[in-house]
Amino acid sequence: MYSDEFKEYVENNGQAYEKFIIKATDYLNEKNSRRQPNKRWKESRIDKEAEKMWADLIKNTYDKIKSVIKTKRRFSHEQEIEDWIEFLRENEILESFSDSIDELEFE
Repeated sequence: MYSDEFKEYVENNGQAYEKFIIKATDYLNEKNSRRQPNKRWKESRIDKEAEKMWADLIKNTYDKIKSVIKTKRRFSHEQEIEDWIEFLRENEILESFSDSIDELEFE
């Protein structure tokens, strides 16, 4: 599974994405409110920054999982994706990831 496929899978099959974006947006809005009025970001910039934070988190998570997952070399990429999904389900990765987002606090 490639990182973009992992990102799509997490976003479509769990609740971590929505939770993270809400928390990140709230954090960025709070941070933005402390800026001088002429230096405040527009809403579109805040949304973009929250998405960037999500992308960074997903990349780090993907890299960690990739380092421990043992997939067999397959003839088709689809079979490798199935190995990843099986690993994610067996180890309840999406549930754990969502729980960690619940506990996440930005500083």
